[in-house]
Amino acid sequence: PLRSPHAVQFKARYTVAPTRTVLFVQANFLDARPLAGNQTAPASAVVGVGVRQPLYDHVEAFASLDNVLDSYHPTYGPKPGRSLLLSVRSWF
Repeated sequence: PLRSPHAVQFKARYTVAPTRTVLFVQANFLDARPLAGNQTAPASAVVGVGVRQPLYDHVEAFASLDNVLDSYHPTYGPKPGRSLLLSVRSWF
């Protein structure tokens, strides 16, 4: 129960060599899944995109947008709306 009979996860990444910019996309697809009794949760797809850019030695900027298609179901999810993440990371 609650597990989709079919689920697909896709990830792709491409690096632009001259700038070392990394572009990526990820997608999760779920088939309709059975619930209690004869109820089913609808199929869903969640797609995200992002970019990672080195700025200096040991410093990079990162941006990602999750749920690009704004997939939403009021009862079964995914969560409503898109999610944007911006960050700068440093390590030594």
